[in-house]
Amino acid sequence: MIEISMPYKRELKRDYNIDLDNMNAKVGEKLGRVVALKMGSVCPRSLMLVVKKNTAAPEQETNGKVLEGVVTNIDNTDFVVFSIKDNFGRIFKFYWFSVILSDIELTNNYNSLLGKTLKVTFDKKDYFDPKISDYRQFNVISKIESVSN
Repeated sequence: MIEISMPYKRELKRDYNIDLDNMNAKVGEKLGRVVALKMGSVCPRSLMLVVKKNTAAPEQETNGKVLEGVVTNIDNTDFVVFSIKDNFGRIFKFYWFSVILSDIELTNNYNSLLGKTLKVTFDKKDYFDPKISDYRQFNVISKIESVSN
């Protein structure tokens, strides 16, 4: 945005007191406001797309691991931990440590998922476990989707 504004640096200094030669966070924010106002009057649809994209829930980076299975247990002793049984009968534990992208309202309804089939996207993360004085790998949930049975 700064580079594109350079041909207009005299006008920006004169009309808005924006000095592109002395940029800092305040000046950058002021420039962003001016550009947004101008953009809103000329191409409001484009501005709305930019605003919508930047205010949407942030996509969490994931390493692409996905498991689909039935929730067999939900433990909420320290953190919420879902035990999920896959199609081969193996049971895996998945930890809810941070914000989860989901089509389900999880905060108040996670206990109702017992017995339901879910598609879980997760990252394998190493966390220090003081009980064993070593790092341990956890399956940390980044996304949960309901699966129609």
